[in-house]
Amino acid sequence: MILENFKRESIVPMPVAFISTISENGIRNIAPYSCFMPVLRPFDLVCVASAKRRDTLDNLKSTGEFVINMPGTDMADKVIPTASHVPPDVDEFELAGLKEKPSKRSRHQGLKDAMHGWNVN
Repeated sequence: MILENFKRESIVPMPVAFISTISENGIRNIAPYSCFMPVLRPFDLVCVASAKRRDTLDNLKSTGEFVINMPGTDMADKVIPTASHVPPDVDEFELAGLKEKPSKRSRHQGLKDAMHGWNVN
């Protein structure tokens, strides 16, 4: 669906989540997404939309796992570095200066300073 300009601004800004993944080669990836939502409760299914093919999507498809991290407003400065298009062999946690938090359910790391994190597999 394509929204006209005056309609688009009525739903923006949307909350931003960081989705963290690991490539099959072990490279950590993290990217901001605002197009995500739970489909069933309690988070049995999650819908994530990506307008372009990104490393996050490739990692998610190849491993079947990812972590949704809900950052606080104190992490707003991390959105731009993680939204940058960089080669797949760049560790985006290092690029943005983010600290990982080990996941309990998957090999994908969460975000240490996030308010909440959900493992999805």
